[in-house]
Amino acid sequence: MMHRFSRTAALLLPLALALGCNQALNEVAPPPPEDPTFNETGGTTPDDPEGLGSAAWDPERAEEVLDATWYGDVLISNDAFVIEQAPGFVNWSATSSSVTMDFEGPANATGLQEGSVLVSGFDGGMLRRVESVDFEGQRAFAVTTEAKLTEVIYYAQHFERLPLELEPGDLPENGSRDPWTYDFSGLELFSVGSGANQASADIESGSVTLEPGFDWGLDVDWFDWNRPWPKLNKADLGVTLDAQLEVVVHAAAQGAFDQEGEKDLFQFDKAFAFQVGPVPVAGDVHFDVDLIWQVDGSGAAEGSIGTNIDTSMGLGGRYMDGDWENTSGFEWTATRIGPTIELDAELHAHAAIRIRATASLYNSVSADLSAKPWADAEASLDCGAVDWALDVGVELDSEVGYDVLSFAGSHQFPTFTWSQEPLASGQLAVFDAGALGDPCGPGEIPPTEDTVTEEPGDAVGGSDVWEETEEERLEELNSEDCIDGLDNDGDSAVDCDDDECANRMVCGSECAVWDNLVCGQIISADTHGIVDERPSRINGYPINTGLYDGPEIGFSFRSPITAEIAFELVDASPTEVNHDLMVLHTPNGTCDSSDAIAWGFNEAMVEVTRGEQYIVVVDGFDGDAGGFNLKVNCAPGR
Repeated sequence: MMHRFSRTAALLLPLALALGCNQALNEVAPPPPEDPTFNETGGTTPDDPEGLGSAAWDPERAEEVLDATWYGDVLISNDAFVIEQAPGFVNWSATSSSVTMDFEGPANATGLQEGSVLVSGFDGGMLRRVESVDFEGQRAFAVTTEAKLTEVIYYAQHFERLPLELEPGDLPENGSRDPWTYDFSGLELFSVGSGANQASADIESGSVTLEPGFDWGLDVDWFDWNRPWPKLNKADLGVTLDAQLEVVVHAAAQGAFDQEGEKDLFQFDKAFAFQVGPVPVAGDVHFDVDLIWQVDGSGAAEGSIGTNIDTSMGLGGRYMDGDWENTSGFEWTATRIGPTIELDAELHAHAAIRIRATASLYNSVSADLSAKPWADAEASLDCGAVDWALDVGVELDSEVGYDVLSFAGSHQFPTFTWSQEPLASGQLAVFDAGALGDPCGPGEIPPTEDTVTEEPGDAVGGSDVWEETEEERLEELNSEDCIDGLDNDGDSAVDCDDDECANRMVCGSECAVWDNLVCGQIISADTHGIVDERPSRINGYPINTGLYDGPEIGFSFRSPITAEIAFELVDASPTEVNHDLMVLHTPNGTCDSSDAIAWGFNEAMVEVTRGEQYIVVVDGFDGDAGGFNLKVNCAPGR
């Protein structure tokens, strides 16, 4: 696919706002701000004598040591190459492993080089690292691999709440009153049999009105000069749904039946784009809306019943220092519609509207989210009266991933459920009870009026997570850091002494857990550089007799499979730096040497269980410290 720079694209991505037209990030950059402001509660420190503070403590040193540039309060790697800002950019096209770019002038004069990280906001976004590049006049051909956003953004605290406004043409044309509504009244669910075995059901009245939105937040910092990568402290990702739903199911039958199924109602895509400093963040959300139903009965029946639901729902999750928080929530009001029912046995109907949202950043799926409001009605004949009840509820499912941001991995949250049972209930009178074979029992008196004996009820429920303001969500991202030595939230408690940090992985641990691992990853670090001169916290493990009084660091790993895997030190040189590997199985997420289950000199093989938490500790034997490369091999021997 080819992408040409145009006036429309310029409106979608106003990237020249601080850089000047068509100026590359790795060309002439603006000077750093004289007095940047980052976190008012933490303040700015003139220097960082221990080498362990935030990059914001010493902005000038951060630019020099990290080869980066401040754009306001965002620190961007000088490897960043925003294609739309490159001098004379014309268009680009890409395959899974390469990018071709055309320019008005010589391509080798644009600043593009091996090691550049290509970023674009077009067509769902692109984020690639250049492994090699060839120039032919005005064209550049780059061989690329996937990149992480933390390879571009070194320091930022940013939150976006974007409306994804529906426009004419997003939903199928079906006579709806506005672009936000889909009307499926009259939809046939089934029609089976004939005569005494005939049964059918349809949607007497049905509509879906949606006003979706997208939430995204990022807190990343390079807080250690010797650390070889910035750290993703917190991240926020989610979709909001303001919805009005109406479903009234009508069924008719002459005998017993049991039918169920799904109907595709509609689907649509909404793109989004915004900036973190000068870097475009782009993606899209795909929405898929289905009707799921079940209707069954045991005799002659005809009736209809339904509900109207007015709801606001939020679906998503937050990553914080190795922990995950489900940010899904909802608020709604439901009222019943009907019923009108005649039967001589039993009738049951269940209907759910499933709204699935798949969010992608830079064409990489980052969230799979689902909301399923439902209604369930049943009616039965008893002593010449129809007893009926209507229940309502909702199920929320969220799986979020931040692989495109860093090595944080992904997380599947447990299904959130809520219901009100019943929303409403009552009786409808049937006058000829004897003819229906429904005599009253001893002491029972049949009804004498054709009326509903109980008033309809309303269902009100929810939580306040979904309705947090943009400022409140940003405040959550800027809450206590737990490892930076600062009182970030201004409550006079620092790091692990803060109640907010007490249950996090980084606190209560014998070792510092510095980052997350995923299958296939090779991560480079240095125990001495990261831990500096702090003493070793773990000097031994119960599964061997070695003396491990050198500094240690831990890496969190949540296994995606149940299998035997290997953690390996790549190109290890024990005679120069003697590191051993320990694997801890830690249900509470803390680093405790007593949880060790496997170890090895240069390789630790271990049986892991899908979804469970492990910590891999790289520890210095007999006081050793230094650099290492740690590989996660989820298919050893292949």
